[in-house]
Amino acid sequence: MLDGNARDKDGMINSNKKFPDMKALSDYVHSKGLKIGIYSSPGPLTCADYTASYRHEADDAKQFANWGMDYLITTGAPMVILPRIKALSSFKSPILTMNDALNKQKRDIVYSPLPVWYG
Repeated sequence: MLDGNARDKDGMINSNKKFPDMKALSDYVHSKGLKIGIYSSPGPLTCADYTASYRHEADDAKQFANWGMDYLITTGAPMVILPRIKALSSFKSPILTMNDALNKQKRDIVYSPLPVWYG
């Protein structure tokens, strides 16, 4: 997070000073006939140390839909700060949770989870 609180009192992810109005940005991109996407992580932080979706998958899916996002890409790289993952099912769990949360939105959002494995 660049400035301010990463999440509001209800757990919804906030925009930051670099992109203060994600809905307006999305509307502008759509007005040009283009699609817009956002990056997150199934871990607590992204690779760039921004707040990610860990344990907030439903909140983030709802916010991404509210903002008008068309695409979500995630990588598993920041999950290395979590306890070592022993089973494939443990690694897949947050990805499947986000997928389910996105499928519950009224907006179609293409989801592209890109796992990064650390042996």
